[in-house]
Amino acid sequence: MLLSAGIALNRGNRRAWTTLARKVHSKGSISPIAPGAAAAAAAAALQQQQQQQGNRAPGILFDIDGVLIRGNTVLNEAKEAFQMLSKRHLLKNIPYMFVTNGGGTTEAHKAHQLSKWLHVPVSEKQVVLSHTPLRMYEQYFNKTVLLIGQGPLKEIAASYGFQKTLDLDDMRKAFPLMDIVNMKVRKQLKSHPPTPIPVPPVEAIFVMHDPLEWESCLQVLIDLLISKDGVPGTLDSKQHIPIIFSNADFLWMAEHPQPRFGQGAFRLCLEALYKELTGRDLLYTQLGKPFGVTYDYAEKLLNEQAQKLGYDGLSYFYMVGDNPRSDVRGANSRQNGRSVLVRTGVFSPHLDNDPSDPAHFVVPHVRDAVQLVMRHFDDGLHHHGGSDELHAHFVQKSRTRSEK
Repeated sequence: MLLSAGIALNRGNRRAWTTLARKVHSKGSISPIAPGAAAAAAAAALQQQQQQQGNRAPGILFDIDGVLIRGNTVLNEAKEAFQMLSKRHLLKNIPYMFVTNGGGTTEAHKAHQLSKWLHVPVSEKQVVLSHTPLRMYEQYFNKTVLLIGQGPLKEIAASYGFQKTLDLDDMRKAFPLMDIVNMKVRKQLKSHPPTPIPVPPVEAIFVMHDPLEWESCLQVLIDLLISKDGVPGTLDSKQHIPIIFSNADFLWMAEHPQPRFGQGAFRLCLEALYKELTGRDLLYTQLGKPFGVTYDYAEKLLNEQAQKLGYDGLSYFYMVGDNPRSDVRGANSRQNGRSVLVRTGVFSPHLDNDPSDPAHFVVPHVRDAVQLVMRHFDDGLHHHGGSDELHAHFVQKSRTRSEK
């Protein structure tokens, strides 16, 4: 097992987060890299609070890519859906959030984009990006972390609390001979040998967004993962550096008719190279949907929203998404989750439902998903927070309707 430095959890919380990690990792690659003690305690408190009876509100989690937008195009049904919610005053009466496996920007910037796209006010506290749960990993706040991906990653990491960060360019400047796939770079190194700019040893790696120049990223990461104490050029028989991926999506939907490869595909490449080189499985931690850490974080924020709206807390939530492997699987794994699958993204429009990860409901687009939720509210569901039996009754009632 890969032991991550700085994890200070009490025995009960450590057991809880280790159990969660077992759900996160594939192929038995289990790494006990968990959020810090404060985050673990908060998650336990939320779970205990949700078990108490009271006037509780249902909430909605919206995916973004393939549900509200495709590439840079906002779907008309998304605008219509939020117009309906606004007219019914539901935006001010129910907790809702946007949970995406996208990233590479700040929550504030994404909230501004959503407000502009949907013509409704959106707060940064209503946005969970793929890397947002990194806020909980305070054990790395004062450690040297290498950030991989596109966008203002150092700015994002600093906003979360990470004080010492590096990016791919920093590594290239420190080790000019490490990344020489590009023939132009090789010629430049011969004619103008650079002076290395030293960096401290890397103590953790965060893959925060889809990287560019995969060949360069893969080379640098492999050099670090096989190194002794995070110094490229050295070798060790064990993996010492923890690596966290923020997005497991193998595919995502843009303007092109067919889905595009995502960060999940990059991780598979890194795993294959590491296995071929060392004979060992790569040990890693996976964030993003459908994994528990991301849903724990989103539910915590939904619960806080519900309390600000005057409820005792969150009863359950709808997850509206286009990806059965992330959106549907994640919602179905939660005791209080209701999955709604739309046909505007990754999910095949030729299937009635996904055979491996079937959703509670399948609808053409997000407008129909919102109409489904509103119909439940009209049936009086929102007046009976906390009754699981009543919730199940109306879920089954709507499922019967959708099958007709």
